[in-house]
Amino acid sequence: MNNKKTLEGIKGWLIIPAIEIIISIPSLCFYILTMIISANKLGILSDLFSSRTSFYSIYTLIFSISQILCMGILTFFYFYLAYLFFSKDYRTPKWYIVVQLFDIIISIIFYILFVFGLSLFSYSNESEIIISLVCSVIWIVYFLTSVRVKNTFINNKPDYVNIVEKIIE
Repeated sequence: MNNKKTLEGIKGWLIIPAIEIIISIPSLCFYILTMIISANKLGILSDLFSSRTSFYSIYTLIFSISQILCMGILTFFYFYLAYLFFSKDYRTPKWYIVVQLFDIIISIIFYILFVFGLSLFSYSNESEIIISLVCSVIWIVYFLTSVRVKNTFINNKPDYVNIVEKIIE
């Protein structure tokens, strides 16, 4: 009898990224909704159609709207990542890394814009960015090196991927 455990399935440490993905989708949707409501209350949306908008306000308007659009893109990425993750698709590790990097990059960019007063919304502060960066590095390394990740995300592989993997081994 073989009692050896195989490391596969969304178990162990993989539960934490699963929870992160599940929580990120509604929290990003809530954040976007909050930004749109705040933009409306601050008059940013009315400035979009006003001829009296100053040069500085135009930049603030552009950066604030681009922040809302980037957060929408990030939300779409998380929806797609959730689909890949829970269907155990072979592309999940790559997409997880892409989403983590995109999240960190837009966090840093929008924090810098907020510090210089070019955006009315702050996605995160310094400590949140540092914590996100450390967590992202840990999870990226985990997704690159984990046996469980390699054994879990194997569905929907085209035949040519299997052939290339056999040649490399």
